Amino acid sequence: MLTLTNVSKDYYLGKEKIPILKDINLSIEQGEFIAIVGPSGCGKTTLLNLISGMDTVSGGSIEFNGVHIEKNKDKQWSAWRKCKVGYIFQNFNLIEFMTAQQNVELVLQANGMGKKQRRRKAYELLKKVGLGERTKHLPSQLSGGQKQRVAIARALANDPNILLADEPTGAMDSAVSQETMALLQSLNEKEHVTIIMVTHDEKLANQAGRKIEMLDGKIVSDEQLLEKKESVTKESAEKKSLPLTEFAIALKNMCTKKKRTLLTSIGTSIGIAGVLLVCGIGSGAKSRLMEEFDTIVNRQIVDVVETDVKLDETRKAQLLEDDRILDVYENNTPSVLCQYQDRVSSGLVNAIGPLEHAKDYWEDRLLYGTVPSGDDSAEAIITLTMAEKLAEGEDVQSILNQEVEMGFLADSQTTLSTVATRTVKIVGIAGKAFLGVTDIIHVPYLLAEEVVGESLQDPSYQSSVYCVTVGKDTDGAAVKDMLNEMGLEASIDTEALGSIGMVVDLIVAVIMLIAGISLIVSGIMIALVTYMGVTERIREIGILRAIGMSAKSIKKIFLTEGGIVGFLAGIIGVLGSTFFGSVINQVIRSVYPDLHFTLYQVTMKHILFCILFSTCIGSNFWG
Repeated sequence: MLTLTNVSKDYYLGKEKIPILKDINLSIEQGEFIAIVGPSGCGKTTLLNLISGMDTVSGGSIEFNGVHIEKNKDKQWSAWRKCKVGYIFQNFNLIEFMTAQQNVELVLQANGMGKKQRRRKAYELLKKVGLGERTKHLPSQLSGGQKQRVAIARALANDPNILLADEPTGAMDSAVSQETMALLQSLNEKEHVTIIMVTHDEKLANQAGRKIEMLDGKIVSDEQLLEKKESVTKESAEKKSLPLTEFAIALKNMCTKKKRTLLTSIGTSIGIAGVLLVCGIGSGAKSRLMEEFDTIVNRQIVDVVETDVKLDETRKAQLLEDDRILDVYENNTPSVLCQYQDRVSSGLVNAIGPLEHAKDYWEDRLLYGTVPSGDDSAEAIITLTMAEKLAEGEDVQSILNQEVEMGFLADSQTTLSTVATRTVKIVGIAGKAFLGVTDIIHVPYLLAEEVVGESLQDPSYQSSVYCVTVGKDTDGAAVKDMLNEMGLEASIDTEALGSIGMVVDLIVAVIMLIAGISLIVSGIMIALVTYMGVTERIREIGILRAIGMSAKSIKKIFLTEGGIVGFLAGIIGVLGSTFFGSVINQVIRSVYPDLHFTLYQVTMKHILFCILFSTCIGSNFWG
């Protein structure tokens, strides 16, 4: 069955070669019970490790049923241990936070056996070794002999061809050692399992069917103690792991360390919450700004500022010959103070262009009332916010068709302005104050031109700022480019909106970058916890390797654990940011009730991104 030919094993201490095994030749048949004895350091355990594939040969060959296995890759050795080999350790090597049944089930789970089936088989194995009533006990609740029985049941879980036992009675007294030996003999006789046992106890070795003595890395004697039994064939079925085996093992490991998992997740979630808060606040601020600007943006208007090139009557006439251009008019924007009865309000003027082309636009934006009746009429459209102030508790529509005293003051860098007063009828109400602060009073452009001239005490005053109205289906950007080519300075409000959005996005990105530093700290914290966990779990990793899990599978377990920590951190971070975001929104509503403003706004896309990002951070750092 198993043949070792000229097998050697060397270790190196620096450049110094240290031979451990020298030209081992050994043939083992199925169903044999072999005891290997010899002084410490003679190579007994190393020989077991070479047979199990836990270590690699330096020279020679190992054959199993005529197939060379000494050059197996890690994945092939893992399959060999999973299907053909069971391993019993001197110090039991049970996982302390798992019950006796869970320790046995671990092998079955690694082999992909279903939950119900592995529970039943684990119980049967524990019953076979005399621990049917101890299945729910932790290792700390078992005696030394009982622990070794659990280890034997675990080693038998994969129905191995070969059972390797490294000093299985070394940590027991003589009575318990004899019980363990009797159990191994029974398994050898009834299950036809090949047992290779390393021991220092000559008395126990003499009870085996064959005794091999080693000295200085060589076999010095090979004695058949009992009559050689007829060799039997024992086949072990190939075993494949279920797709979620590593996930299930990782989840079970983490459930046993709930406090550490939760604390690590909470620590990592701080960075996620910070990033999501910044993202939500930035998104809310940008949304609010865009909404506010949209209320005052007329997409049919191109703003023009004179340079050395002036918009005289000749150029205006030339522009109006262009089919794309409907109107050219001065854009005067004085500040204004309004008084109605004993109520006062203030704001800025916005000039309404020629009603021939502007009427439809303003009718679409009105909440109540109508547009002014003429381009030079003393009529105005005010914001809902100003209407509420002037109506003072009454229905805002009560201010419609009321005459309000207005004082206009032009902004000038060179002339001392005076207040130009007019009695203006309120004919319409549209929108709210810009950002809840600045009220806009819309008056016909000729009235705005008239009051600015009067305020500057210059009846012939002409503004250097103009508005060019284009058709609804006209490309405003193309008209803007044409005006710029003429030497004028032209712009459109949609470009300003885009620029503002970019600035907000840039500010948010910078703050998110700063907040992202906490994510790096979180990742480092996960890495530290992982390093501590790996060093604490060296024995557990060794057990997993011994029961047939590959290095890749074990890495998947740690990756999965890290991913779970990251996922939990993402969930906690989202919940935390949602809570604090709600508090921020509530404070704003309480302090500024008129704003009707939701500052913290996140989308499902933001939430999913943060959870996915956190999960990736966790799994990458743990990996």
